[in-house]
Amino acid sequence: MVPPFLKLIQNPDETEEFAKDLNQGDHYIWYSAFPNAKLFVLIIIGCITLAGCMLPTADDELPVLTRENNAFKLNGEPISQFGLRAANALQSDDITERLINSLGDLKHHGMQSIAVTIQGGRYTEGGNSAFNGFNQDGTLDSVVSARLVQLLDEMAHKNMVPVVMLFYRGRDQELEDGNAVRNAVVNTIELLKPWPHAWVHVINEPYHGGFDQELLTSAEGHAELYELARQTDPDRIVYVSHEPGANDGFYSDTWGRIPEINPPANGNVSIEYVRGESYNHPGVFDEGDRPYQEVDDYRTEAIAHARETYEAGGYWFWHAAWHQKADEPGWPRFDKGGSGTADEPGVSFIWDIMRDLTLMEK
Repeated sequence: MVPPFLKLIQNPDETEEFAKDLNQGDHYIWYSAFPNAKLFVLIIIGCITLAGCMLPTADDELPVLTRENNAFKLNGEPISQFGLRAANALQSDDITERLINSLGDLKHHGMQSIAVTIQGGRYTEGGNSAFNGFNQDGTLDSVVSARLVQLLDEMAHKNMVPVVMLFYRGRDQELEDGNAVRNAVVNTIELLKPWPHAWVHVINEPYHGGFDQELLTSAEGHAELYELARQTDPDRIVYVSHEPGANDGFYSDTWGRIPEINPPANGNVSIEYVRGESYNHPGVFDEGDRPYQEVDDYRTEAIAHARETYEAGGYWFWHAAWHQKADEPGWPRFDKGGSGTADEPGVSFIWDIMRDLTLMEK
């Protein structure tokens, strides 16, 4: 996998695309093989000078995320109140790259925060997650963690906020015991230390019946994991659950699951809005397995809830099968597509509202 700051050119004829992207600040490795000689030439071309380029390191000056007066701030400036749930962004290299290539457009539409999950999320109709970024002992899978690092780097340079979620239902059984759960928390927090622009949401819907590990199902366990995370990195913003002693003084959960986030206000977070379409028909909101059978009903309600959250000073993460289906090539998608009908599948109806509300702040 090519790091985020490098791209591979295998065909020297790709000069037009090379020149265009070089002007946009990308770094390239140009690899040329000569068929009549056992010679391989590696040229690293710097995007700033022809003398070479500096590869990003953990020592680069990166944006710092804080919470002040019930607001998330990046380098002291309030961030957008909208984000995207992209639970399966770490499932494959292709998906991670597709999300990275879409970050600019997402931010332009008001989504400055992106939530990803180390154990993934539902990726098909009726299915569970398709991958697990933790090994049995709680160490991080090297391939999944490399994708996460790639995303962290890109989002830092675009002044965006990653929300790293750890545990997803039906996957904690693959961790051998409570110590493996603890290790997973510590190892994730340690991995994130060079990137101060991210915050951590430890358990996706901790009240869900799909969890078995006691640390993930009990209030005492939630408080223990919170303290463990804060001991590992006292400056990291951490949310485990709404239980006392398990958060940094705000709520972060799925829309409607607890009263404090229906709608979220005063800095609380709806980390996952209610999905309105089927994984069999992503981006089509007039059919599917959800309770909203008429496209205008769902769209009108989603828009209203986004506005309510914005006006109440909360944070709202858009969630759709369009952005999470991952059982076929080309999915999930991180563009807005069409208006959300069978003839024009997509999510433009809510992307445009989030963009317009965010632009009102400027």
